[in-house]
Amino acid sequence: MSELSKSLSLVELLNSEHIREARRLLSVYCRKGGEMCTKYLEITSKTSRIVGSLRLLELRRSKDYSGIDAGIIELTRKMEELYSMYLSGIWLVSAGNPLIKLLSDLTLEGVRYEKGDLLALSIEKAVALSALGIAVPMKSVAVEL
Repeated sequence: MSELSKSLSLVELLNSEHIREARRLLSVYCRKGGEMCTKYLEITSKTSRIVGSLRLLELRRSKDYSGIDAGIIELTRKMEELYSMYLSGIWLVSAGNPLIKLLSDLTLEGVRYEKGDLLALSIEKAVALSALGIAVPMKSVAVEL
């Protein structure tokens, strides 16, 4: 395990000091580049992905977490809720694409849309726009009753 991952537990409040320490270690191991830097980056990247995934699993249940990565935790929580809405059939689809209603004007792939427009987009785009608060998913009428 890298020094960085040892210094950060799965549920510890992440703060800017952790990021500074990661940058410091990067400068130490990669000052001259070469094989040591390559190996350090490989190990740190793999370890950070594992720690990050485990933190997301653990912390998304916490409503009062306030570390500098709280926004990431909340965003993944929203994305998970939206994806489950899609999988459960609650989210209306057209030709396999989820329907969203825009909450603000938006230019997407060179096309201008206005607030209130309904769009059928790929699941990843629909989830991303909805999770960011730019759109809301269109739910089945049965859910609204």
